[in-house]
Amino acid sequence: MKNFLLTFLIFVSIELSAQITTIIEIGADILNSANSEKNKKMSGKFLNYDTIDNAVIIMSRCPMKRIASKAKNEIIETQNLLDKLNISIKNDSNIDFENVKEFILKIRIADTDWNNSYYYEEINKYQTIYYHRQDGKRKLLKAKEFRKKQIQDSVIEYNYTKRQLELKIELAQKDSVIEYNYTKKQLGLKIESAPKDSINSYNSIKLEKRRQADLAKIDSVNVVYYERYQAQARKSAAQKDSIEVHERTKNYYFACIDNLILYDKPNGSKRGKISLGSYVSIYNQPIKNGFIMIDVCGYEGYVLKKHLVKYINDLPNSADKQSLRENNYCGYESISVKQSHERSGTIISNTVRYQRGPRGGCYYINSSGRKEYVDRSLCN
Repeated sequence: MKNFLLTFLIFVSIELSAQITTIIEIGADILNSANSEKNKKMSGKFLNYDTIDNAVIIMSRCPMKRIASKAKNEIIETQNLLDKLNISIKNDSNIDFENVKEFILKIRIADTDWNNSYYYEEINKYQTIYYHRQDGKRKLLKAKEFRKKQIQDSVIEYNYTKRQLELKIELAQKDSVIEYNYTKKQLGLKIESAPKDSINSYNSIKLEKRRQADLAKIDSVNVVYYERYQAQARKSAAQKDSIEVHERTKNYYFACIDNLILYDKPNGSKRGKISLGSYVSIYNQPIKNGFIMIDVCGYEGYVLKKHLVKYINDLPNSADKQSLRENNYCGYESISVKQSHERSGTIISNTVRYQRGPRGGCYYINSSGRKEYVDRSLCN
C-alpha cells in the first residue's frame, strides 16, 4: 500500500511539473510576441526625414533607452553608421556601404523581430544617389574630353590650312616674279631689235600693253589667293571666337524674358526686375515650387526656373545675341517700396533716393545703411 501511494504521488508531481512547464512556455511565447510587436512599432515610431538631390530620405532612429532588443548594440552601431553615411553623401566623400550592410545583417541574425526595412530603404536610397552622381561625373568628364579634342582638331586644321595658303601665295609670288622678268626681257629684246620708225614704235606700244595685261592677270591671281586666305582666316577666327564664348558663358544662365521678377523668397515679395539677356549665376540648391536661387548684378533672390536658358542661341530674336556673346550683360532694376505712416494727421512717405557714384554707377542706401547698386538709367 505504501508503494502504491508513493508511486501515485510521484506520478501526480510529474504531471504538475509538465503542466507548469507548458504554462511557462506559453507565457514566454506571449511575451516574445508582445516584444516583437513592440519592436516593430518602436522602429517605425521614431522617423526623421531628409532631402538629398531632390530625393526624400526616411531615417528610423530609435533612442538608445527605448531599444528593447537582444541586438541593441548592433542597432545603435547601425544607426551611427547611417548618420555618418548621410554626412558622407552630402559632402560627396568616400562611401562604405558594405560595413553598414554587415551590421544590418547582424541585427537580423540576433533579433529576427526587429524591423530592418527602414534601414535597408535608407541605404538603398544612398546607393541610388551615389551611383547617379558617379554616372553624371563620368558623362561630364567624357563631354569635356570630347570638347577638348574638338578644340585641338580645329587648331590643327587651322594651322594646316594657314600653312597651305601661305605656300600657295609664296609660289604664286615667285611665279609672277619669274614671268614678269621673262616678259620684261622679251619685250626689251624686241624693242632693241625693232627699227626706229613709226611701225616699230606702234609695235612697241602694243607689246607694252600686252605686258601690262599679263601683269594684270598675275595680280588678279594673287588677289584670288589672298581673298581665299582671308576667308579661311575669318572662318577659323569665328570658330575660335565661338570656343571663347562657350568658355566665358559656361557658368551662367540667361534671362529669356524681359522684366523677369526677382523675389526675396519663393512666392515672396518682389525685389526687382531683370532685363532680357542678363547673365545670371545659379546657386546649387533644390528647386522649390519652380523657383531657384540666383545671383544677378550682385543681388540674390529667387526666380522661376522656366524663365532661364543655358545658351545665348536659345534666347528670343528680340535679344541682342551678338552683343551678349562679346560682353557680359547685367540689367537689373530694383522695385521701390513706398511706406506711409499716419501720425497725428500727418502723412510721412519714405521713398528710395537714387545717387550717382564717382564712376557713374547708380545706387541707394538700404535699411541696413549699405549701398545697393541698380540700373544707371534710374539716376537719369
